[in-house]
Amino acid sequence: MGEHKLIINNLVAKGYVKFIPFDYGVSLLHYDIKFFEEVELEIKATEFNPIRFIYNLQDGFKHKFGVDNSMKNIEQFQSVIFTNKTNGSNSLIFPKDSKIEINIIHIVRAKFLKKKNL
Repeated sequence: MGEHKLIINNLVAKGYVKFIPFDYGVSLLHYDIKFFEEVELEIKATEFNPIRFIYNLQDGFKHKFGVDNSMKNIEQFQSVIFTNKTNGSNSLIFPKDSKIEINIIHIVRAKFLKKKNL
């Protein structure tokens, strides 16, 4: 499976995103990025629509629930758990001049549930 790393170095941000896939629909994304302007990452529902567990290691960001547009501040060492409704979305908003370090665990339920049938 292997590990994949996207290196970012431009006028908007500098850092990297690391992707590590595991068996049965589980994967880890590790973000270590300094943003030079506010960035909104919109996460839309997909065919697989995983459950996401986000743990914030450094600085803060905002999480917006797409259905009702309510926004929550996520501080250092806080976590968020979410999945999208059909045709729904969630957003992560990273503030200008922030150093973000977060871990996101994705679990694709259909693949993960096959594990218990072994």
